[in-house]
Amino acid sequence: MKQHVQTRLDLAWRRGNLAALLVLCVAAGGALAGRGWCRTITFEDQPRIDPERVQAAFDKVNPNTDGPGSLLRLPEFGPARTEALITYRNRYAPAPAFRCWQDLARVPGIGPVTAQRAAPYVKLPSR
Repeated sequence: MKQHVQTRLDLAWRRGNLAALLVLCVAAGGALAGRGWCRTITFEDQPRIDPERVQAAFDKVNPNTDGPGSLLRLPEFGPARTEALITYRNRYAPAPAFRCWQDLARVPGIGPVTAQRAAPYVKLPSR
């Protein structure tokens, strides 16, 4: 008669072993939930939205009067283009340097393509 020799790789699970594993998993889950690791998010946890900041994001930019912070919101406008635009408009102060979006292309470093891309976001005085 051949005897069954148990080796380390023999992973025969008995009902008792499975029940103990289930109890251990439930206990570990309860402990984690008790520590706040499985915290649920409620509506009170949502960040508040400031309506004034939302409106400012949708407002158009006036290159004749707005500061560098507003001008940086224009597409493809970084610090260098913003500084060039402010320097250019200060030469024409107090008269508006820009009457239409095509006038933006006269600023050194801003070409006609960049001016055209900025056009939908620019607010200029009406003629």
